[in-house]
Amino acid sequence: MLDHLSPSIEQLKLKSKSILSDWQEYNRVLLQIEKIIREPEAGIDRLQTSAINVETYEISTRKIQVIIIWSMDFFSTIIKTNDK
Repeated sequence: MLDHLSPSIEQLKLKSKSILSDWQEYNRVLLQIEKIIREPEAGIDRLQTSAINVETYEISTRKIQVIIIWSMDFFSTIIKTNDK
């Protein structure tokens, strides 16, 4: 009775191996795509970090300029006051 089912079982085994192989290939391709996508993302992250660093530098530079100008005005006022 089971003899007539044997070919069907073998066909199912072959089909399941084929499906497994296809699935493994699909996963391999997905991993490659993920790697390809991550490379530009890492570049974008580096650019964003650089932009933040530049912005921080510019803010710090402006603050220093304000402090220098304020100090010069302050010392100029002191010198003028002492000259009188």
